[in-house]
Amino acid sequence: MQPVKIDQNYYAKFEPKDDALHPYEDEDYYEWWCFDGKYDNGYSSVLTMHWRNGFIKPHIPTLQMYIYGPDGKRYQGLAAVDPKTTWASAERCDVKLGDSYCRVEDDGRYRVKMQAKKVAVDLTYKNILPPYKRGPGFFPPPEETGSVYHGWVIGIPRGDIRGTLTIDGQVIPVKGEGYHDHNWGNRNMGDGLRGWSWGRMFDGKYTIMYSWILPMIEGTSNRPEIYIARDEQPIVATADMEFKVTKAEYDPETKKDIPMGILLSGKQGEIKFKIEMNKKEIVQSGLMQKVEGLPQYYFWRFMDDFTGDIQGKDFHEKVAGTTIREYMLLNIG
Repeated sequence: MQPVKIDQNYYAKFEPKDDALHPYEDEDYYEWWCFDGKYDNGYSSVLTMHWRNGFIKPHIPTLQMYIYGPDGKRYQGLAAVDPKTTWASAERCDVKLGDSYCRVEDDGRYRVKMQAKKVAVDLTYKNILPPYKRGPGFFPPPEETGSVYHGWVIGIPRGDIRGTLTIDGQVIPVKGEGYHDHNWGNRNMGDGLRGWSWGRMFDGKYTIMYSWILPMIEGTSNRPEIYIARDEQPIVATADMEFKVTKAEYDPETKKDIPMGILLSGKQGEIKFKIEMNKKEIVQSGLMQKVEGLPQYYFWRFMDDFTGDIQGKDFHEKVAGTTIREYMLLNIG
């Protein structure tokens, strides 16, 4: 396959400091580092280190760990952290919350060690794909955001994971693949957007990430965006994509239709793509927590089956697998 040139309007140069601390003085400032994983033994995990947790008020440091077992059970470790025991670098990913930490080592690998309640992890991530930073073409126009800024970089679009999960004292060796991103903002998330749909997909050859941001002003751009890599080469990064909900179910609590099936399709240069996701199971859903002074945030985490068709100048291939998908509503009530 010939190398594919990606539009630089959608693909910016990643620097180590992009995955470092981005502090604001605003009291509503939030920031977190998230790591997920899907393992060969049927377990999966979603781990978040909140430097300032934007889903509670005041925005304090917290640890948030979810492990999903092959039997369908969910194990969680949630804990507040004394701010006096926290530290983070403004030069690279290096964050300490109490005895837990995530950091990038000198060889480029990420080490994640966390413990909360009866859940713990000790994992090493090795990048399969280079870090990814969105270019200016992805950002909504100023009239949609005003003075609200939300940052997002992907330190690990796809990585090899080795290490252990610990549940109630049982140590479980794991190996698999996963993803890491970093989010921050100067205001409450609900002040600048109404919610999002996000997912990432891995099959043997392809890595796919997408997001769909719900803007504050209904009827303006819905900002769908997608990244696709083939083996170790990114081939698509664009906001020129159609996001279509193919199936939805009404949620009586929020009085909203929740996407259960999604179709992503589009073209960038010589690459055409069409990817469909359908709910396999809902592993987590509902009101995150009732917080005085914040809009009520509702969250869904799905395991989806996905299939797709990706075509270039000298190839035409299918993709398939299972994946994690998230859906968030930020301004309910």
